[in-house]
Amino acid sequence: MAGNLYSPLSGDVSQAINPWTWFARIAGSQMGFINIHQTSGGDTELEREIVEDIASYGRQLGRISEALAVLAEHTDREKLSPDERQALEAFETMAQRIEEAKARRREAASPLSAIDDVLAALQELRERDSERYRREVARIRQALDLDGAEGAVTPLRGQGGAE
Repeated sequence: MAGNLYSPLSGDVSQAINPWTWFARIAGSQMGFINIHQTSGGDTELEREIVEDIASYGRQLGRISEALAVLAEHTDREKLSPDERQALEAFETMAQRIEEAKARRREAASPLSAIDDVLAALQELRERDSERYRREVARIRQALDLDGAEGAVTPLRGQGGAE
């Protein structure tokens, strides 16, 4: 007897086994520090390549927004309908808010945002360990070249100052 013999409910079955997909459907796409993104585009491999190797979604939206801002700047708004003007103004408001958020993020990421923390730590050190406090203040004074220029603050060496 030639042919294949199958048990009940068996046979040629093909199924993608992806536990991340199952888990994401149950738990949602956010799991602590892990984000699982399931795209439903036509070519997921192409989307992955574009996002990973060329430009993230945020970078793509940023470029589109920059180009649209140029076009909006050169648009004669008098020729637009009220709805079109409103759409353009909504875009400009969104773009401005995005720039403000980026500026806040840059400022928060700046090492200079930690100056208050450094000063508080020095004050605590002054009260707790006066010898180490003096050593740290001496290091700061040396880095700022405070002792060599009669107390004037000059740029750090290698940061645009004279060496």
